[in-house]
Amino acid sequence: DAGGTVAINGGVVNTTGSQTYGEAATLGAATALNSTGSGAITFGNTLNGAHTLAVNTSGATIFTGAVGGTAALTSLTTDEGGTVAINGGAVNTTGAQIYGEAATVGAATVLTSTGSGVITFGNTLNGAQTLAVNTSGATTFTGAVGHGVALTSLTTDAAGTVAINGGVVNTTGVQTYGEAATLGAATVLTSTGGGDITFTNTLNGAQTLAINTSGATTFTGTVGNSAALSSLTTNAGGTVAINGGVVNTTGAQIYGEAATLGADTVLTSSNSGAISFGNTLNGAQSLSLNTAGVVTFTGAVGGTTPLTSLTTNTGGSVVINGGLIKTTGAQTFNKAITLGADTTLRGVNVALMSTVDGAQALTIYDSGTTVLGGNIGDTTPLMSLATDSFTTAAGETHLKGARIHTTTDAVFNDIVKIFTDVRVTAAGQITFAQTIDGDTPGTRSLTLNGGNIAAINVDGAVGETNPLKTLELVNSEFTTFTGSVTTATSVVLSDTQHTIAFYGGLTTPTLTVAARPFNLTLRANVAVTNAVTLANTGTV
Repeated sequence: DAGGTVAINGGVVNTTGSQTYGEAATLGAATALNSTGSGAITFGNTLNGAHTLAVNTSGATIFTGAVGGTAALTSLTTDEGGTVAINGGAVNTTGAQIYGEAATVGAATVLTSTGSGVITFGNTLNGAQTLAVNTSGATTFTGAVGHGVALTSLTTDAAGTVAINGGVVNTTGVQTYGEAATLGAATVLTSTGGGDITFTNTLNGAQTLAINTSGATTFTGTVGNSAALSSLTTNAGGTVAINGGVVNTTGAQIYGEAATLGADTVLTSSNSGAISFGNTLNGAQSLSLNTAGVVTFTGAVGGTTPLTSLTTNTGGSVVINGGLIKTTGAQTFNKAITLGADTTLRGVNVALMSTVDGAQALTIYDSGTTVLGGNIGDTTPLMSLATDSFTTAAGETHLKGARIHTTTDAVFNDIVKIFTDVRVTAAGQITFAQTIDGDTPGTRSLTLNGGNIAAINVDGAVGETNPLKTLELVNSEFTTFTGSVTTATSVVLSDTQHTIAFYGGLTTPTLTVAARPFNLTLRANVAVTNAVTLANTGTV
């Protein structure tokens, strides 16, 4: 009955039916309780004693009171049949706790093994209660957690390991995994009440992981560093903090929430998976993105807290839809870029090493060296292109791609150096606010094409330090060279609507002027080696 105490000292109790211990119970020896006929085995009060306990029944096992509250059990094991209800709020052992059956918690519960014993749920676990699991051994969830009735919260301590093998963990509140965690199945972690979901140590396992909460998702340790995840997805609500420095997957990484970096970070998909930021990305840290797939920035990057640097590997592509990428240091894009919105890149040493396309405006604020390493707007012309530093026209722009094409303006406010033959085509204005030189003397050619509507203005000297090989003007509305122009081979003037003016002087072996009705103005020192034919019908 419920009064008094009961001592189980003989080691074995066998029944074909139920066993009900209404009093406070103690174990005086290693004990096995067996019901061969699926009877319930119930402890209606507390249970203590420094001994092992095995409960075997295909019926219900119920712990109504605290277990090991005053004298921890050595270990506790329930078999695989039936169910086990942990209703007393605490189970303390010095060794293992193994719950083989489908388990429920009926009160806020703390499971503790003081001697690093494993704590294992061999089947499902449910109950609208908080659960804390404390052991420096292995914690294992073999079945789904909270799939029938969501837990209020789930916490594992910092020591040992935790294995999430059941595919599902549902809580209404927080989930905190303090130990090194592994995934043993494709896994979905969900907090329906906006609770934080936190991995405070490493996370590994060749499985998919989806995290759904409107609270904060935090990866404190490395993810996939020893066993890459198959994929990682966080939903669109809340925030995600990547603080462990590494996330490795074989497939996609999709961060739906506003993301922050808490350490220098390398994100890698070894099998061409997409890496996508569905919201903003901030954090005063470096970021390296490695995949042969598509990298997508849906929101602004560094808009609140600039990154220190941003680097992508070669292969695949980058889609910039958020309008801004801001770093305090370098930006190096080794992939082909597609612009999905008017975009500003702000950093020091911005290198676009592959192609850039998209019918959008691109502005680069860079006090260091801007490198345009591939064709710009060759497949889909940009609306406009402008280079500048944020406060002054400091730094340089290096043109290493063969073509630049915009549907309105192309404006270079800093020094320009040309590393290959380059053709600039724009339908608005083409402006070079400072000097233009080749990387080596007499080897690079520059062609400017403004259609018949673009005004071309070159304010600085052309080829003064390293002369261009050839300078060709295809077409424009007006073209003005304010500084001196020097080439090693020729200057070719094909056409313009009104006037081509050289105000700072012209030095070239060959000057070729097409028979077109544009005006030509030559001022200052003019030195042309070969004969010149001026057959145009405009004024000279």
